[in-house]
Amino acid sequence: SIDHSDEDTAFVGGIVKLGHMIGLEVVAEGVERVEQALRLVDLGCDMAQGYFYSRSSEPTALDRLIGAIEHTAVAAAGQ
Repeated sequence: SIDHSDEDTAFVGGIVKLGHMIGLEVVAEGVERVEQALRLVDLGCDMAQGYFYSRSSEPTALDRLIGAIEHTAVAAAGQ
């Protein structure tokens, strides 16, 4: 509820700071709305995942996506 609750925002901010203090990169899970993603950026969260970024996918779909990205990168490097 970091997009609605000051208490939750303070709690998450504390976790992010603690993680950074002990040398960790912090990953937020379960991000579903743009407001949550923006709040996490403001809190200094390093990475995030969740439905806001992508729904779950089958491994074969991910293989195709990675292949397409690699193909695009190779083509761009050859120009």
